[in-house]
Parts: sequence; structure tokens; C-alpha cells
Amino acid sequence: MTLTAATRLAGVVGRPVRHSLSPVIHNAWLAAAGLDGAYVAFSLAPERFSAFVEGFRGGSLAGVNVTLPFKTDALAAADRV
Repeated sequence: MTLTAATRLAGVVGRPVRHSLSPVIHNAWLAAAGLDGAYVAFSLAPERFSAFVEGFRGGSLAGVNVTLPFKTDALAAADRV
């Protein structure tokens, strides 16, 4: 996988998240479809979730899936539910 300035980045955020198969699954279909994208796992300390969301709103990520322990925080941070 080659990352460029044009590569769209998405991922899954949680803690723990290292065990997630999401990056393997999503990177496989991105490659098969020939899309310039990458999907990564973000492991955050709970107190960093709000800063992560603010960075996400800045357009740095195409999207994220949220898992424990951040589901409630993500719902509270959502612009629309």
C-alpha cells in the first residue's frame, strides 16, 4: 500500500482495538476496488476522544467506526443521531 496526499483515510477507534479485523477487511476491499484509501485502527486513551473527534471534524479522516469504550461519547458528539 502506498499512501499519498490524496489517500483517503478512515478507521476504527476504540480501546482495546488491536484485535480488530476491520483494517484487514476494509483494506482488502479498498485494494480490490482500486481505491486510493487506507483503513487503520486508532487506539486512544479515553481522555483523548474529544480531541480526536475535533480533528475528525477538521476533515482529516473520511470516516470512522466506533467501538468500546467510546460509543456513548460518540453519540453525545454526533451532529445528527
